[in-house]
Amino acid sequence: MSWLAPITAAFFFAGLISQMTVWAESVGGAGWSGAVQSAAAQRALAAEVFAAACVEAAQEDSGAVSSSITVTLPTGVILPTNAVCMTTEASSGRNVYAYVPSVPGAAAQIVSNTQSDLSWYAVRTAGTATSLVTGSTASVSSSIPKGYLLNWVLVDP
Repeated sequence: MSWLAPITAAFFFAGLISQMTVWAESVGGAGWSGAVQSAAAQRALAAEVFAAACVEAAQEDSGAVSSSITVTLPTGVILPTNAVCMTTEASSGRNVYAYVPSVPGAAAQIVSNTQSDLSWYAVRTAGTATSLVTGSTASVSSSIPKGYLLNWVLVDP
């Protein structure tokens, strides 16, 4: 029976550690799910700020069609990695594409943050974008890689 006490103690402490882990991860923003939610919120906000700055830059450079427009972000805002701002010709103006790599949950966060703005898309295959709000598809520049979040607006030439 001398072996029973150490085994009982080991099970007791294993249970205690397990319960403490559950308590720690129940705090908002903690644990794996909290890290995923935080990354989604950060990427969504970065995409939204970048898209607004991209449209502004395209409008300031009236008539320009470019595969890479320089975007000036507000002080303290870091340019998202692999973000691109570009314009293409359209029949009634210019397409402005602002796109950034997606992370899980970012698309839903953008829909929430922008109150279902119809200019947001997910690129699931090169050349085709799917609206985050309606689910409809549209043809876009094939240079936009799959796995990216896209803000697509039409501006005057």
